[in-house]
Amino acid sequence: MDNQIITILTKIRKDLTEVKKKLEDLEPVYGSNIWWDWSDHRAIKDYQEGNYKKVSSKNKLKKLLQSFKS
Repeated sequence: MDNQIITILTKIRKDLTEVKKKLEDLEPVYGSNIWWDWSDHRAIKDYQEGNYKKVSSKNKLKKLLQSFKS
């Protein structure tokens, strides 16, 4: 019986960890103070992970933006 309780509590802990991660990924209401903090945090994380493009000229920027069109 004690093992069952420990097993159940361990599963609940794992589930709560997953829920917390999903809640952190949810986007808050656009334009709110919370949204700005969330957006800044994501931008810094993306930058640190190298998830950005560097453009050195207007023509290269135009070409990059056009590449996003379907």
